[in-house]
Amino acid sequence: MISQPNLLLIAGTGRNVGKTSLACALISQASISHKVIGVKISPHFHEISPSEKPILKSENFEIIEELNSYGNKDSSRMLKAGASRVFYVQTKSDIALIEVIKQLQQFWPDETAVICESGGLRHFIEPGLFMVCRSATQPEMKPHLKLLEPKVDQFITFQESGFDFDLSKIKFENNQWTIKNNQ
Repeated sequence: MISQPNLLLIAGTGRNVGKTSLACALISQASISHKVIGVKISPHFHEISPSEKPILKSENFEIIEELNSYGNKDSSRMLKAGASRVFYVQTKSDIALIEVIKQLQQFWPDETAVICESGGLRHFIEPGLFMVCRSATQPEMKPHLKLLEPKVDQFITFQESGFDFDLSKIKFENNQWTIKNNQ
């Protein structure tokens, strides 16, 4: 298992449960005082647009740098939120994620805050924080995510009014992500 304390990993119980909204809120918050890199990992392959820069292509994955902060894609939203760089990764299998992380690590030194949206990465990496977004109307977890439940640092429910957790408690300090309790 690769230890990556400067990585905050976000997964979700399904689609439209607030994963990207959470990532963007945390990027916006952390980018005030730190360089932040955003990463979106997806099993869905899309054509590369002119606003994307291909970084690496292999048989099992493709790493693309997002350059457009005005688009509607999740990676564009991360740039707009304040990330200094955003990488979109298309992968055919979770097994390829080990190689993906090795490739991406060259872009993020240990002192850089990294926020990554990925469901499968937690099987291979020990992040500073692992957060799972869930819907107020559909709280069930996917079977593969259920296996990771003991490793979740914080569940967050996304509702129309926002999140059910005070995001200001999430801090990037001393090159690692933590949850600070107000005392």
